[in-house]
Amino acid sequence: MRRVKRYGLVIAAVLIIGGHNADADPVGTGFTYQGQLKQAGAPYTGVADFQFRAYDAAAGGAAVGPLVTQLNVAVDNGLFMVSLDFGANVFSGAPRWLAIAARVPAAGGAYVPIVPRQPVAPTPYSMLSGHAETVADNSVDSDSVVNGSIQPGDLSFTPGDITSVGAGPGLTGGALSGAANLAVDFSGSGNAATASRSNHWHSALNASDGNPTDALTVDTTGDVSIGTATSTHRLTVADDGDDTLRLMGPGSFGSGSRLNFGDADWAYIDEPIDDDLTIHCEDGGGAAGGGKLTLDADVVEVSRGTDVSPAGGAYLRFGAPTGVNLAIDNNELMVRNNGVASTLSINHEGGDVHIGSSGTGNVGVGTNTPSSTAKMHVVSDAFSRGILATSASGGTGSYGVYAESTATSGTGLRGVANTGSSAWGIWGSSTSDEAGHFSGDVVVTGSLSKGGGSFKIDHPLDPANKYLLHSFVESPDMMNIYNGVVVLDGEGAARITMPEWFDVLNRDFRYQLTAIGAPGPNLYIAEELQGNQFGIAGGDPGMKVSWEITGIRQDKWAEAYRIPVEEVKPDDEKGLYLHPELYGLSRDHAIEAPKERAWQEAVETEAEARDRADHQAAEALRQPAGDLPSKKETLE
Repeated sequence: MRRVKRYGLVIAAVLIIGGHNADADPVGTGFTYQGQLKQAGAPYTGVADFQFRAYDAAAGGAAVGPLVTQLNVAVDNGLFMVSLDFGANVFSGAPRWLAIAARVPAAGGAYVPIVPRQPVAPTPYSMLSGHAETVADNSVDSDSVVNGSIQPGDLSFTPGDITSVGAGPGLTGGALSGAANLAVDFSGSGNAATASRSNHWHSALNASDGNPTDALTVDTTGDVSIGTATSTHRLTVADDGDDTLRLMGPGSFGSGSRLNFGDADWAYIDEPIDDDLTIHCEDGGGAAGGGKLTLDADVVEVSRGTDVSPAGGAYLRFGAPTGVNLAIDNNELMVRNNGVASTLSINHEGGDVHIGSSGTGNVGVGTNTPSSTAKMHVVSDAFSRGILATSASGGTGSYGVYAESTATSGTGLRGVANTGSSAWGIWGSSTSDEAGHFSGDVVVTGSLSKGGGSFKIDHPLDPANKYLLHSFVESPDMMNIYNGVVVLDGEGAARITMPEWFDVLNRDFRYQLTAIGAPGPNLYIAEELQGNQFGIAGGDPGMKVSWEITGIRQDKWAEAYRIPVEEVKPDDEKGLYLHPELYGLSRDHAIEAPKERAWQEAVETEAEARDRADHQAAEALRQPAGDLPSKKETLE
């Protein structure tokens, strides 16, 4: 079983810190306590911890004041000294006892109470000796009285009348006797801690007529609300049916009003002239990405403006009123350059462009009413080109125009020209190779005119390295040629039967017979074509005969479009040649030359127009600032 050490305490002295006289500093509540600590009957030397608490009885009773702990107190041959302060109202004149507990060595375990409690010597009560029945006028101030030492019951006075009421700072009125009224003075200006300023601070102000209440409120965090007592932001303005917030400038109709953001003139909204609103953003330090205006909204709506034209008008304009600018109205997008329609670039630096990629809408270029039969309808202007497609690179896989139809029975590319003798549905030209190349069957439902013609196949004997070509058989009269071989019967004759459509398709027949294997000088046409048959006779029995018959087409198309053997050139083609090089002439004399010249002139005209626009833009940049139109004019 562990034995608890017992300590003995011998009181050596109790001493108040400081004395008291009329000229000394006020007496405090602290005092010095001295004692002797013994352990097992012998004086203790070392370091100990102590706890002190005042009681109103030697045993039991109630604690008075706080628990005071003194740590690491030096003890020499049992003697120690500590400063104690239980605060005011503990030593009020009633008996007091100190309960003491010690811990040896310091921080070495639990505190052990020292019994019995020690009675408090009379010295602490000398703090009350300054009390007197009366004091001289103005001889006691707040520094001379211990806080809480004077109780309400210690004071008495004789009621009487207030002899005067004076008006302090910010007040008016008052009187030396009788009834007195005070009023708040709101004159003057500037911040002050008194009421005598017209802009003094209030937590809440009502409207002048009392409605609404809380017209202006400043909460405890400094948030301001107008028209409501609840502030949700640093400044909250509630709408009462009139304008929520209005800025009035010094100019007429409010012009000159301005709302700045930040501590400099880099971001602000102002009304420089009546009805013109400017949002100004710039980076004063020149940092990249500064001066940006961001509209973070699902929809940005501009509901008023005028129709866009080269001369002016817009709902929305990007750029200065002079020079190049982009203007938008409610159904048009236009680039203008000093009153002239200019070039609109979309994804100029690269990237895809999607127009009408879904839905039923069609795109019109050069027309306000695109055809409902085409996704893109292009109408050419004076430049005479509906679409100009140029491929500058890519080699054999490069196409100026690539047209493809994936629809059933669709057409990849169609060219139509219906006006004029030189109207060409499709015009292909090449000075170095083929003007047209068709991989597959080609059907021509009209006449085919050519300088020459042939078949061209891989050479049967060397298909990897050679071609084999044969020229067409030409005739001036739309002739069809038919031939075959027949063996004569026992009488030296034969009948040749042609297809049932033969005599419907052809007329003006011509015949030719050639004996094979032996001379046949007596061979002849015994019977001309009749019922799609003709007869041969005059040969030897069993003779083999090669026959040929020709006819001139007489079908409806041939009769309607008989190919003339000769024709006079149209006036716009006279002096021009299909092959001018064969006559020692340049390409300027070719049939295509007028179209090529018109094309080139259109290109040059367009280039000149662009040069003029660029020149006007440069001149506009040199225009003096004083000649620029007003901001109201820039809206047009």
